[in-house]
Amino acid sequence: MESNVLAMVDQNVLQLQNNEGNEDALLKNLEQFRLSVEKEYPEEVNVLLIGNQGCFSKGNLHAIKAKPKHGKTTAIYLMCVGMLKEGGWGVLSAGIEKPKILIIDTEQAERDAQEKYVTALEMAGLPKKDDFERLEIYPLRAQTMQEKRDAIEQLIQKKQPDIVFIDGIVDLLADFNDVKASQELIERLMQLSTKEVVGKDVAIVCVLHTNKNSEDNNMRGHLGTMLQQKASSTFMVTKSNGVFTVTNTESRHGEVPSWSFCYTDDDNIVDATANVAELKAQQMQKKQEEKQKKSEATKQKRSDKLLQIVREHGNSIKRSELKNLLMNALVLGRSSVDSLINECIKEQRIQIINEMVMVSSMANPTTTNALFGNC
Repeated sequence: MESNVLAMVDQNVLQLQNNEGNEDALLKNLEQFRLSVEKEYPEEVNVLLIGNQGCFSKGNLHAIKAKPKHGKTTAIYLMCVGMLKEGGWGVLSAGIEKPKILIIDTEQAERDAQEKYVTALEMAGLPKKDDFERLEIYPLRAQTMQEKRDAIEQLIQKKQPDIVFIDGIVDLLADFNDVKASQELIERLMQLSTKEVVGKDVAIVCVLHTNKNSEDNNMRGHLGTMLQQKASSTFMVTKSNGVFTVTNTESRHGEVPSWSFCYTDDDNIVDATANVAELKAQQMQKKQEEKQKKSEATKQKRSDKLLQIVREHGNSIKRSELKNLLMNALVLGRSSVDSLINECIKEQRIQIINEMVMVSSMANPTTTNALFGNC
């Protein structure tokens, strides 16, 4: 009996020693992740420039969202054109020298993807031939969900791209409302963006539809919620009157400017950023003019009411009494009424003599008698 007790005590002591040893090993391993103010960390590297501002930083997860058929896939290919074409396209250009681009498409058929591939090469001024050092596209619609996920891991590991567009991450899950599965997928994609896991920092851009409600621009399901939380930046593609606009809706750093594109009558794609900016400026000016017109109309209405009250009181009323009447008639505070009276004085609509308010034309006694008699 005594020997059994001693054996149990020895076993517990040994277990405690093993636990302490494991904790020491874990703590030692964690030391490599401790942040230091003395260490020089690399600056953020952006793969794409919009204007002069960078986006899609390497080593991070990013998101593009849109309603169905609102131009998200076309926007992706135009970003590729901007990174491939010497001097860029429109407001889009490469943030690093000759970035290596990988597109994983889970939705399009091979023929449809090929058409966009050819168009992108033509717009970038590149020959119609495969250049697997610059742009690689993999339509994986025919693969199973698990095959798609395995393919993405293998392609990132082996191809070592600078940026990866996953057009349709919803197809990497059986249920986009599965909290655990969504979290595991997003965490794995975040890992695949880091050099610690794949040997190179990669910008991974995930494309996901927004909710079906036209007023709801949140990405679908728990997958969308998790992606939004973890994404370093989020862009939204919208369509209005035939013009597609890509807007940076959320960013951990400074937001980049919006850009736009549209199709011409002969089905070519052109940059419409300047046109949209000009239209917005015109709309803003019109809005300001309407606001100013409304403000002036309100001001005129209030001034007319002030003059009406003065005239109704024999063209001479105490300032304090006028203020009270105006506050009730116009439903304004005392300070607003004071401002109104001062403005009317400045515009010479009224005059105040010995705290009595009179319409300006009545300030002169001679004029008063001539027009209204002795009041």
